[in-house]
Amino acid sequence: MEKKESKVCIIGAYFGKLPNYFEAWLLSCRYNPSIDFIVFVDDEVASVSDNVKVIKTTFQELKKLVDKKMEFETGLVSPYKLCDFKVAYGLIFEDYLKSYDYWGHCDFDMIFGDLRSFFDKYQLESYDKFLPLGHLTLYRNTKENNRRFMNQIEGQADYKRIFTDENNFVFDEIGINKIYYNSKEKFFDKIIFVDIYDKLSRYTQVTNVKYYKSIYDDYKRTKKINHKHQLFYWKEGKVFCSYIEKGNIETEEYIYIHTQKRKLVVFIDNNTKSFYLSKNQIMKRENTNITKKEIIEWNPYNSVQECSEKILYFIKHCWSYFKRRIIKIEKSTIIISK
Repeated sequence: MEKKESKVCIIGAYFGKLPNYFEAWLLSCRYNPSIDFIVFVDDEVASVSDNVKVIKTTFQELKKLVDKKMEFETGLVSPYKLCDFKVAYGLIFEDYLKSYDYWGHCDFDMIFGDLRSFFDKYQLESYDKFLPLGHLTLYRNTKENNRRFMNQIEGQADYKRIFTDENNFVFDEIGINKIYYNSKEKFFDKIIFVDIYDKLSRYTQVTNVKYYKSIYDDYKRTKKINHKHQLFYWKEGKVFCSYIEKGNIETEEYIYIHTQKRKLVVFIDNNTKSFYLSKNQIMKRENTNITKKEIIEWNPYNSVQECSEKILYFIKHCWSYFKRRIIKIEKSTIIISK
């Protein structure tokens, strides 16, 4: 008997003028026809495919829904704070999710690859939580699992404290994962995606996140992460990285690519079959095999520039740290003087 595939719905919410890279996100949805997407926005969306449902609403209307589902007044004062509430979408949007086996949340500064093939390859149905970071995570759609975020871990996860505070706690990545590790629920936490490092102009992968050192250490043990000459691109619904290794072109496929905080100029349309990420652009390309010339030209490596960018980031990071320390000391002094 043929295995029945799980019904999956992925939810995204964005308030304000939609970024131009939203078109690339929509295009990648169109190539995942077996997955449904629901988008909550207050901007106009010109064209979508049959598997993308756009729900026009306001941020205040959404906050009312969140407060109603949580049964208390939340600290949801800005769209950015929604990151903490992603883990509760299974409860917040339960009326939209009744017919699905899995639901997920996602960002829009990302491009989906062939989702279904990765769900099959890594056996989605074996896990209650699938993928570790907030760009894209899926949860088994059951009453118990949709309330797992309410589990408490002293000093590490307390949903009421987080949901009533106006600050962002990265609950969709830190607290919720600690809950799943602690409860020993089945959790797929491997890196099978591309997370682009936002401190360099050249496209390179993130190789470490301080609160997930073990996950990234495992990732680096299995493969070489970045290459001198590498190019990230989307082709007919799949996400790839092609790189030059010992004079040959090697290619690896990923479930998605997270472009992360880049202001991208987009040169694609609904008929685009292939595009690559280059120089803060999403550039349409011919639907042919990648060449060495393309790899070198469209994601150029410059050692001097890369070194300068790393030094500049280090200086900014140090200055930011000292500013925070100074503010903390000043606040302490005021409290003491009172």
